[in-house]
Amino acid sequence: MFLLKADSQTEVKGGSHDGAGEITRTRLLADYEREAPGFKFVHDNVLEPGTTIGRHTHEGDQELWLVLRGRVSVTENGETAELGPG
Repeated sequence: MFLLKADSQTEVKGGSHDGAGEITRTRLLADYEREAPGFKFVHDNVLEPGTTIGRHTHEGDQELWLVLRGRVSVTENGETAELGPG
């Protein structure tokens, strides 16, 4: 199911995977019941400075981040990288 951003549900979520701060999340695509590998959802997330997402795993799926503004540190398999716009 694809949604136009104007028709999407926006929510403020705190403590994502036991992280700190709040995330403003707008659902752009959602198929949470999908069993096949691939994208189950696409969110437009806004994280304020200092917000973190706790350690978690994805079984058979991947996670993709596109940073539009600001910078973010991502740790995967024990290695940390700083990402910026693009």
